[in-house]
Amino acid sequence: MPIDEQSLTALLTQLREFQQQISIDSLSIGQRRRLESLSQKAISELRDLITAIDPIKLPELVYNPTDPDTFAEAIGNKLMVQDEHQLRDLESHRFYGSGLYALYYHGEFSAYQPIRGTATPIYVGKADPPKGAKTPREQGDRLWKRLREHAGSIREVESYCAKVGIPGNIKLDEFAFRYLVTASGWQVAAEGHLISLFRPIWNKEINVVRGIGKHGDDSETRANERSRWDTLHPGRDWATHAGNQPNRLAVSDIEEMILKHFTDYPPKHL
Repeated sequence: MPIDEQSLTALLTQLREFQQQISIDSLSIGQRRRLESLSQKAISELRDLITAIDPIKLPELVYNPTDPDTFAEAIGNKLMVQDEHQLRDLESHRFYGSGLYALYYHGEFSAYQPIRGTATPIYVGKADPPKGAKTPREQGDRLWKRLREHAGSIREVESYCAKVGIPGNIKLDEFAFRYLVTASGWQVAAEGHLISLFRPIWNKEINVVRGIGKHGDDSETRANERSRWDTLHPGRDWATHAGNQPNRLAVSDIEEMILKHFTDYPPKHL
């Protein structure tokens, strides 16, 4: 098919005339957004045209070490090769620093069996440093304290289930963790990368069993709806307060969501 250069030239002329005639100040917010969307679509199609007529093809990957996403991936990968530690041993493994961590489940709770023995964490988190902190000492033991909060939550569930005789729920001995102290600021991008990669079911961004990161409801907000995490794993005192409203989903509903999640996003074996 011959190239109609005359039509393309006419198109460029129309675009220039349109740009000169349009009054940006007269457009509503909605009109601006629609115009921006259409313009981006036109740009994308023109780029596709350039790619199609170029006899030399672009590479599938361009590795740029200075790209923030590349840094985030590198930090995330570094976390994944760190040694696993048992969460029950956290008290004897106190350390300085803020950064990144991942929790792993190795227990018998039936809904979590798909990730047992895999590289997929059940939760990925970060601990942000104080403003201006540079060294691990200046960052304090924030990462360790964040892990201790999770250990405390799991311990409360274990104690409650033993007290009321609920079988098969989570226990502290069933959890391990990896951690990586990072230079201040880099923990944010790395956390986002790992959440996108593994889609851990306890992370609020994934919206399956969200709630472990809650720090409690004060006396004025006890009427909040109980989180899915606290519904599936009852035991935290503030979440079982008489005024705390049950979640709209039953345990069976949450377990179905977990099953569907693992079907849609199979655990990774790295």
